[in-house]
Amino acid sequence: LKGLTLHETFFQNLIESLKHVGDINLPTFSIFLVFLVLMFAFKKLTPKLPGAIILAPIGILLGYLSTNGSIPLVLQTLGSKFGQITFKLFMSPQFTFSWTMIEAGAVIALIAIIETMLSAKIADGMTKTKHHERKEMLGLALANIGAGLVGGMPATAALARTALNVKTGATHKASAFLSSISVAIISIFLLSYFTYIPLAVIAAILVYVAVQMVETHHFLRFLKYDKSGFYVSMLVALVTVVQDPIIGILLGAAISLLIFVNRLSH
Repeated sequence: LKGLTLHETFFQNLIESLKHVGDINLPTFSIFLVFLVLMFAFKKLTPKLPGAIILAPIGILLGYLSTNGSIPLVLQTLGSKFGQITFKLFMSPQFTFSWTMIEAGAVIALIAIIETMLSAKIADGMTKTKHHERKEMLGLALANIGAGLVGGMPATAALARTALNVKTGATHKASAFLSSISVAIISIFLLSYFTYIPLAVIAAILVYVAVQMVETHHFLRFLKYDKSGFYVSMLVALVTVVQDPIIGILLGAAISLLIFVNRLSH
């Protein structure tokens, strides 16, 4: 879909997209569906080999051929959407004092802490392990100080990446180190090629990861043994989609605390 009015919340954008579903670009949507089906097929046929490793280069080739006009397909790629993406190792920081900056920094820090702790808890649940909270926070702090000093974006753990990592069997702490090395190699040597990856292929990978994150057996267990927990989870999901993930998480935590206090009083 192209040229849609952009709204502030995800839910409004979703409604806007549904209104114009008749204007869908069928070749792009077909590419998305094919790659999504292939992602699930790879999970079934080769569970130890992530489908994204094979499908991403195929997507890049497809995007390159589309950009050069070698195939009768017009696909929007990272490059055509966001322009030329270049690698820069260091940007000298500019030190200025601003209350607006402190306020924004505090909000970003809070979101980063919540998302990092959530990622760690989700990983614990999937791997039956226990993370070290102080080490997680120390790592997060050092990563953000380092990123800030070289002109980078704020760093945080990510639910989707963590889930994909665990689902593909990368449960050892070395996986994070290997991921960092891989990102560095891609950024230095292969970034120009990644600009050709179609957004439809990226969407297929992200939708696959999102589906994998919804663990149905947990919700069924909630519904059977802890109905209040099930209803809280559904409320958080609803608020996340309609309003904002952070509001959903804070609301869910507040309601859960009230339920806990109520049980304790009984």
